[in-house]
Amino acid sequence: MQHRLIEVRERAARPSAARRATIVLGSAAVCLGAVLAFAGGDDLAGSGPDITVPVTTTVPATTTTVPATTTVAPSTTLPAPTDLVAASARVHDVPRLVLADLPASEQLVRISNIAYGPLPEQQLDMWRSSGPRLHPGAIVYVHGGAWNGGDKDIVATPFATLLEHLITEEGWTVFSINYRVGAAFPDALLDVNRAVRWVKAHSYEYGIDPEQVVAYGHSAGGHLAAMLGTTWNDPTLQPADLPAPLANVSPRPVGVVSLSAPLDPKAWGDSNPNPADQFSGGGAVATFAGCVGEWYTSCTPEQLAAVDVSTYADPADPPVYVAHGDLDGVVHPFEQQGALLRMQAAHEVVWYDFATVGAEADRNHVMDAVVNVAALRAFLDAVT
Repeated sequence: MQHRLIEVRERAARPSAARRATIVLGSAAVCLGAVLAFAGGDDLAGSGPDITVPVTTTVPATTTTVPATTTVAPSTTLPAPTDLVAASARVHDVPRLVLADLPASEQLVRISNIAYGPLPEQQLDMWRSSGPRLHPGAIVYVHGGAWNGGDKDIVATPFATLLEHLITEEGWTVFSINYRVGAAFPDALLDVNRAVRWVKAHSYEYGIDPEQVVAYGHSAGGHLAAMLGTTWNDPTLQPADLPAPLANVSPRPVGVVSLSAPLDPKAWGDSNPNPADQFSGGGAVATFAGCVGEWYTSCTPEQLAAVDVSTYADPADPPVYVAHGDLDGVVHPFEQQGALLRMQAAHEVVWYDFATVGAEADRNHVMDAVVNVAALRAFLDAVT
């Protein structure tokens, strides 16, 4: 499977009013014209546009290859606990449909390196299909990397095939963000919060509905997306000194999609005893939580609770679609189910896609191939 990528690079964060355009549904030529119309104008930070000639490249075939280091199965393979039956039924009662059952043929169009804040890390790429099936909503995508690495460029690689499907075949506009990695909590979360605000504040320019913005992430990015879903209304976890256009919109997404995420970082540390590896659970948690040592056992209970998604859950939170492969050897799903139970207890609506069917390699940390796409589509339809 191959896609052609039409790419426009820009530095401007905000097109001028004269350059604003409404997305016109239709051919690749019309879509590209709309994209070029976005690339210009004044910048919130004061910098001017920097536009290069559009280039067309070929995105490699999207076949998922899971690194050998992620193929270690957890110590036990059990069904989801009975307390998660209702959450699981929301997914598994939908006839199963996976990526291999679906077509992929459209072009991907990208505008790169748009500033959503004043810091060098606060940049995003806008992705959409050149085809006519443009969904009115937007997805803010948060990449993984144990809060210590990763990059927004993961879109259109073998490690984000589900997201690519949502762009090319479901018609979503995706904003893939960079954020501060290797920084102590709450810096990364505040960046995600700011990015969602920015997308809503700029919805007119990109032809999207600001009331249909979803937060979506994988691994540590899935944790941050889910964390935004439970902290959006916490006054102590909002970015400081926001410009008025961002301060005047809510960071609440209408829904959250969280794949293979360590929702409870302490439980991730308990299941990954490798202090020498900064991307291992315990080491990554210590850095992210801002603990005094290099291992999560140096963290205080308060620090660990502060980075647990379920700590902040309440009935006002958006619904969350949580997916996990039963053979994930990086973030073991069974240790994470406690966070889901606590989120449910706070009356948050949880859809739980616990993948036990499919090739063993696909039921690992990179699990896009076994997500129930029909159920995910139903979830997205329900929240938007």
